[in-house]
Amino acid sequence: MLNTLEKHLAFLLLRLREVHILLASVHAEIAKDIQNLLLITLSSFKDLICQYLLKKYILPLDNDWAHITDTERLLQFMGEMSSNENRLIGLLKSKKMIAMPRQIDFRINNTTAVFQYIPILEVLSKLVSHEDVYNCLGDSYNQSLSNNDFMMSFCDSELFHSDNFFSENPSALQIQLYVDKVELCNPIGAKRGKHKVTAFYFLLGNIPSEFRSKQKFFHLALLIEHKFIKMAEYDYTEVLRPLIYDLNVLQREGIEVSVNGLRQRLKGKLTGISADMLSAHAIGGFQQYFHTGRICRFCMVDKSEIGNNFSESTLRLRTPEIHEYHLAAIIDNAANKNVYGVSKKCDFLELDNFDVLTAFPPDIMHDLFEGIMPVTLKCVIKHLLRSCNTLSVNNINDSINKIHLINSSNRPCQLPKNIALDKAHINGTAVQKLELFLLFPQLVGNDVPHGNIGWEVYLILREICDIVIAPIVDSDSIYMLEELVAMFLKTFSEVFGYEYIIPKMHMLVHYPRLIRLFGPLRNFWCLRFESKYQYFKKAASNGRCFKNITKTLSKRHQMLQCWEMLTDDMLLSNYTVSGNAPRFFHNLDVKVQEAIRLLLNLDIEGNETIVIAKSISVDSIFYSIKAVFG
Repeated sequence: MLNTLEKHLAFLLLRLREVHILLASVHAEIAKDIQNLLLITLSSFKDLICQYLLKKYILPLDNDWAHITDTERLLQFMGEMSSNENRLIGLLKSKKMIAMPRQIDFRINNTTAVFQYIPILEVLSKLVSHEDVYNCLGDSYNQSLSNNDFMMSFCDSELFHSDNFFSENPSALQIQLYVDKVELCNPIGAKRGKHKVTAFYFLLGNIPSEFRSKQKFFHLALLIEHKFIKMAEYDYTEVLRPLIYDLNVLQREGIEVSVNGLRQRLKGKLTGISADMLSAHAIGGFQQYFHTGRICRFCMVDKSEIGNNFSESTLRLRTPEIHEYHLAAIIDNAANKNVYGVSKKCDFLELDNFDVLTAFPPDIMHDLFEGIMPVTLKCVIKHLLRSCNTLSVNNINDSINKIHLINSSNRPCQLPKNIALDKAHINGTAVQKLELFLLFPQLVGNDVPHGNIGWEVYLILREICDIVIAPIVDSDSIYMLEELVAMFLKTFSEVFGYEYIIPKMHMLVHYPRLIRLFGPLRNFWCLRFESKYQYFKKAASNGRCFKNITKTLSKRHQMLQCWEMLTDDMLLSNYTVSGNAPRFFHNLDVKVQEAIRLLLNLDIEGNETIVIAKSISVDSIFYSIKAVFG
């Protein structure tokens, strides 16, 4: 019984500390109060047992009596868990419940830089040891065998089917890396940029898609203060060394995991690195500026040419052979970096069979939500304000305020009054900009005259986004996407001017081929990690100390993941219902009754009771009546 209580106490204390991101001192005080409560409760319970045994004239032997009345072990356990952080971590490590970060030092000129590395092999071993996670490893591959016409996951992609590693290991671990910068302080405050960190995360791509938005499946691999990345001139060689070593071990030898007492050896491979354009180019070894020169990591287009190249067929693609030539050329003469748009050899080329040209899928959050959508919307709004007498910025802002959203925090920001000026921008998070793009017809549709050419540009981009963001893509849609991209870029250039075409718009010409290579691109987007950033920001803010902040944050994150992995069911579906009320089935509208019977394929009697809800959440997807989007 004490072992069970110890487990639940560990569960409770970790939850209090990390889920609610408490200060260590606050956590210790709460734990002490719980300990005192347990002491009183157990002492009272012990007295009751003693009184009952004495009434029954039962006198246990001395050793048995001591065993029955011994509660010191449990209280000692709780004391160790709560008295100080080092004891708590030591206890978790002794029970092999946690993968702790390792601090690694390296030199940048005359400065000692530090970063935190969380051994990914340890994390993977703990994750895959859960029976439900282990059982899902081959599910994506099995689904791909039965869906020849549709692409749902990486297992449906050309890269998966052409890779000998996955042919030999179809259920191998698919490692997806994500890279981004996190501003820990107020981005418009006095300390803006002072406490920025760069984070490398990884996600197990075998996890079913409905669970991939859950934070517990976003695993931290590396955390470093961004100032060190800048000091190293965006050279990631030293930072990536331990990660690349472990990825090679995973691919060549694999890891041994225990599932239900059985030892299994599993291999895995890196399937993609998602990042914004600047980080992708820095890590991949391509030029890190986009105002001139070879701006694309997929082709040889020059910045001056993107305004009249609207199809991939008109471009010269980079190939492994061409890239090898470019690497040799920049070693021979550094001036060739500007000629070819290649700055250095990618560190990940130390991995077996790594191809830098197919390792960095485009991120639709940075490309579309934060780039193409707001730029296009601004141009369309400027055009509509000039051509529609009944439309104004105030009207649009009023409509934004009136729309009922399921999540009010996603409400688009108000448009600036000077939206027509070149220096004006559409503000907001990536999700807010996506919401504005999707809601745009409801905001202005009634005021747009039929056949408005600026409106046509929006409609074409809307069709493109419907395909690119889709969780399932068929081959016909990919062919259609090629035509839509060419049409969008051509029409945009004609209506607004080719000078407004940004490098992220050029990336669209490669999207059809890249969807074939990787599968649906939403499987690689960085959007799901936005919520992860909020955890780090809150932990940094609550801690009130930024000395060696990466050590503090990585340690707390691993303690949080320790709590998240204590459960036996990692892939447990969950739903919540609010505003629910019972109602007789016959009281529903006749058409609603017919629809429910048809959907459920059931013959429901009129006097049966059903539950009507105002909102419901299923696997982190929220549905609500009289609301739009999320």
